[in-house]
Amino acid sequence: MASISELKERLQYVFWACAGAVVIGVTLPTVLTCWNCGERGIFGDHEAAALSAMQLAEDWFGLQVAATLFCGPGAVILALLLFFPCRRLAKKAGATLRNVAWCGVLVGTVMGFLNLPGWAVGFILPASGRHPVEIRVLLLFLISGASCGAWIAWQAWRAEHPGERFFPRYSLMTLILFVFAWGLLLAIFAPK
Repeated sequence: MASISELKERLQYVFWACAGAVVIGVTLPTVLTCWNCGERGIFGDHEAAALSAMQLAEDWFGLQVAATLFCGPGAVILALLLFFPCRRLAKKAGATLRNVAWCGVLVGTVMGFLNLPGWAVGFILPASGRHPVEIRVLLLFLISGASCGAWIAWQAWRAEHPGERFFPRYSLMTLILFVFAWGLLLAIFAPK
């Protein structure tokens, strides 16, 4: 039987996996959506030529609350569904961080599309953007799903290797790929 401190230590990795999934998979997409809506605001109900900073903050806060309530539970459930297989993979003899991370990235990418309330973002994004709404939504799910998967895999790896530090220990190539992917997403979501 595990002691309270051992149980607490085990649960901290699950907590960080779920918290990261909500931040990466829910909060960052709401920021991008808010930014993409530009002058019209998130809900398109502002008549002014430009939104004030306060109106923009109110719009983002409203969207963030809705996204957290509707998409947050799905992100947590999907994070749990990915965490435990990644942890089992990390337990295997000869498993490497690279194997666990790729498992997290690939499965996380697919699982990102299963957070069904997130599909409502397609109704919020302006159709008049530089790129079709479908492309923006597809890339948003792909990149945030892959990023969440990598974070969750890292937490699963840490659960089996408690000596690892908090921030991921990925290669420079992996970091460059994620920076490039999020940069692409920023470019695609740039207001017109």
